Amino acid sequence: MAEYDAGGETPVSIDQIPIRLSFDLGTKTITLAELQSLQPGSVLSVDRPATEYLTIRANGAAIGSGQLVEIDGRLGVSVSGITPPGGLG
Repeated sequence: MAEYDAGGETPVSIDQIPIRLSFDLGTKTITLAELQSLQPGSVLSVDRPATEYLTIRANGAAIGSGQLVEIDGRLGVSVSGITPPGGLG
């Protein structure tokens, strides 16, 4: 079997590949006029109760749920559930 030539790059363990997490807080529909009137200091409510779970995504795919928390004055997410690898099982 032929060996892979990484072109001088050091191979990386698959466990070290970066995964981008994102957190879906909610959505809101507004009119174009409302969008045009936004300015610094505007506050938008999200159509979601503050106690409801948000969706955790890894590279765009939903992988779990969590709740917003404060950590030393910064926003964080407390993981409430993780979808098992391979789907909902």
